[in-house]
Amino acid sequence: ASCLSSLIEDRESKQLFPEPVPAISAGGAKSQAGAATASTSDSPATTEQPAPPAPPAPPSISDNKPPQRGEIYSATLGLANKHPVSAVYEYSNRMKYPNPWFAERWGPGGGWAYDVTLGPNTYSSPWFKAKKREAKMEACRYALQQLGIFTKIM
Repeated sequence: ASCLSSLIEDRESKQLFPEPVPAISAGGAKSQAGAATASTSDSPATTEQPAPPAPPAPPSISDNKPPQRGEIYSATLGLANKHPVSAVYEYSNRMKYPNPWFAERWGPGGGWAYDVTLGPNTYSSPWFKAKKREAKMEACRYALQQLGIFTKIM
């Protein structure tokens, strides 16, 4: 029984938690006079730690303005790095629109252009291309640029 009582007394005599660390004021460290008086007291001398550096500001995609709708779509849907035609199809699926409708146009200079109907809106490409495939890709790129999603220039 004496061993148990001595263990309990030892546990009660030990300090369970360290002394609280004084907060550093906004003006910096204490003055030298304050530090000298603290070192002459019974408590052990403590060296003050410099304040930790402030965390960096969070990144801003639109220079402290609220993000545009296209910036949100571009960041969340991940369409900026996709082929323009597949990005148009994926955008229409995610927005619960029917599949996009492509209407081809024959240009005055002998080129092709497309009108892309994406949901309730129709986007007409102002550029004519020699090949239909390039014209469709350009029309999709134009539609995505008008939505604010696609800004990559090829």
